[in-house]
Amino acid sequence: MIQESNQQGVSDNQKGSSVVSFSVKILPWVMFALGALYYCYEYLLRISPSVMTGRLMADFSIEAGALGNFIAYYYYIYTPMQLPVGVLMDRYGPRRLLVFACLFCVLGAFWFGSTETAQAIGYSRLLMGFGSAFAFVGVLKIASLWLPENHFALASGLAYMLGTIGAMVGDDVMSTLVGHVGWRSTINYAAVAGIILSIIILVVLRDRPAPNRQILKPALPETTFKMLGIELLQLIKNPLIWINGLVGGLLYLPVSAFAELWGLPFIQNTYHISRESAAHVISIMFLGIAIGAPFAGWLSDKIRRRCLPIIISAIICAVLALVIVFVPIPRTALYVLLFFFGMVSSVQILVFPIARELSPDNLAGTAVAFTNMLTMFCGMIFQPLIGRLLDLNWDGFKVNNIPVYTVTDYRYALFSIPIAMFVALILMIFMKETHAEVKG
Repeated sequence: MIQESNQQGVSDNQKGSSVVSFSVKILPWVMFALGALYYCYEYLLRISPSVMTGRLMADFSIEAGALGNFIAYYYYIYTPMQLPVGVLMDRYGPRRLLVFACLFCVLGAFWFGSTETAQAIGYSRLLMGFGSAFAFVGVLKIASLWLPENHFALASGLAYMLGTIGAMVGDDVMSTLVGHVGWRSTINYAAVAGIILSIIILVVLRDRPAPNRQILKPALPETTFKMLGIELLQLIKNPLIWINGLVGGLLYLPVSAFAELWGLPFIQNTYHISRESAAHVISIMFLGIAIGAPFAGWLSDKIRRRCLPIIISAIICAVLALVIVFVPIPRTALYVLLFFFGMVSSVQILVFPIARELSPDNLAGTAVAFTNMLTMFCGMIFQPLIGRLLDLNWDGFKVNNIPVYTVTDYRYALFSIPIAMFVALILMIFMKETHAEVKG
């Protein structure tokens, strides 16, 4: 009897050990993966117009500048929403907010698919931008609540990787769908996927580890909006937070201005290939980002340096942008250069651990959100800016009601990207190395 009791005790201990092991080692990454999945979904919605530019300009009789402006409505709401989103994440946690946000993306996608006017495209992008504003801050808030501090940069890179996988799949799959069922049905399918995702998040995601699970971190003390406001004011008085965010935005332009919108028509026009083929070429850049982002996070954590990788990234991105835009190269070489362009630009992800390390624990979400606001501000400015630059040199020629821009037009407009890389390099002179140490 004693032996049986001992065996039963050992069995119970093993079961308890398995539960604790799951809670400590696996459950945090499950929670993180759910947040990253939503980021992946909103990223797909964000880049979806890139495979529809010609169809949208033809259907609504608009030029590149106007289209760029309507598409950028996404950033017009996404960018200013970052601060309130950060405060809300710090106050209420990610679960309910992400469900709420995903449903806004769904509404925006359905509206986009049914719109009859160009102006309504902008309004539908506002809804998508509002919902998307919670995604990246949400996944990093989940990381700060569930994962160890020394995994934060890696988690940032992994989130970015999954987001760009969404973009990569979106470029290829959505481009094919647009060709077969049209752009309206394609975006409606994406809306249905968002409904399913919101249900999964509601059922599975939890804001933080339960108290009886010995996981990682205690809950932070309860804070009021007044306290958060005071601490936020202190945060934004830090010039390093501003410099870090602006550098992030400039280094994000290879993605926000090139890969997400204008790169696809540039490649289609320059190399005289179909939209589907151009989408496949651009997806190689997203593959580079997907591989480079987690590697950049891991390497930065290992060498305990943030600024040096960013400086190197700015230099290489400037050179690659100049070659890709101005030098006629074979298609095979273009694949290689775009892969490395994406991989090197992914180092931009390090601005988020820097923001985390420049701020106290209870403002982790707000600091990341403020940084993301500045990052997306550059996308908000440059997407329509490049469209306006295209229109500035355009000779007015159209085919089937679609404006036809020359290679020279694109080169003139896209030259703004390498210029931005050099500006980021200058700003990094004033940046302080955090050595991967959290302020606490």
